[in-house]
Amino acid sequence: MGRPAIDYKIIALIHRMSKENSTWGAPHIRSELLLLGYDVAESTIAKYMIKERKPSSQSWKTFLKNHMNNTVAIDFFVLPTITFRDFMSILS
Repeated sequence: MGRPAIDYKIIALIHRMSKENSTWGAPHIRSELLLLGYDVAESTIAKYMIKERKPSSQSWKTFLKNHMNNTVAIDFFVLPTITFRDFMSILS
């Protein structure tokens, strides 16, 4: 009853393929497994893939705090003219 169990060899193969080819997603791994004769659903492959942890990125608050001593001025705004040219290009 329910879904058939997946062989441990296929799970190990999914782990190995996802570890050695970090840019491959579940569809790519599924197509490679189909070439080897294994018909496994993408959702099952995604479940058993090794997921790499990405380092968290800085927030703007942290970035500004870290670089405030070296920063002279920050301009977050652009002032376009009526002809949609940059205001600084008109002055020069």
